Amino acid sequence: MLDTGKFVRLSKLAPANDVGTDIHQGGVRPTLARVSSERPSRVEGGVPPAVKPFQPVVTEGDFDPIQSPLMEWLSGEWAPVSVVMNGQALPPQFISHGSRTMTGNEVKVIFFGELMVHAKIRLDETADPVKVDYFNLGQQNVSYGILSREGDEVTSNISAPGEARPVDFTSNEGSNRTLSRWRKNQP
Repeated sequence: MLDTGKFVRLSKLAPANDVGTDIHQGGVRPTLARVSSERPSRVEGGVPPAVKPFQPVVTEGDFDPIQSPLMEWLSGEWAPVSVVMNGQALPPQFISHGSRTMTGNEVKVIFFGELMVHAKIRLDETADPVKVDYFNLGQQNVSYGILSREGDEVTSNISAPGEARPVDFTSNEGSNRTLSRWRKNQP
C-alpha cells in the first residue's frame, strides 16, 4: 500500500507538459514528489536503511586543550608496537617506520615520512575504558575511540569518521577501526 503522507501532489489537473505532470493515454497524470527521506510508516517489505549513530556538530574549538595527568603522560614521542587496520595487521617490517608525537592535545602519526593522522584529541577519563575523540584537522571531521594505558604502553581503538565508538579493543575485517599499540620513547 502506498503511504502518501510523505508525498506532495505537484499537480491536480494541470495542463499537459506542466511541471509535475506527464501525458498519460491522452490525458494528464498527476505526479508525486517525495518531501522526506524518512521511510513511510506503513511500508511493508524491503530493507529499512541502516541507522547511523548520532553525530553532533563538532568544531575545532570544542577541542581546546584540557590538561590532566593522563593527557600529560600521552605527550611526547611514541613508537608503534602493533597496528591493525580494518582487520589487517601492519607487517612487522613496517612498524619501525612509524612514529606518534603529541604536544598539548595535538597528535601526529607518521609512517614512512607520510602524515597519516593530524588531529586534536579530547579525553573522557571518567569512562572505562577512557573515551578519546579525534578532531581530524585536515578533513574537519571526528573519529571516536577508546584507549587503555598499560605500563609504558597505550592501546587505542579508533573508528573511521562517522562510525560509532568501539566498545572493545578489536579490529575485525569490515569494522572500519584502527587498533594500535604504542610504546613511549624514553628520553
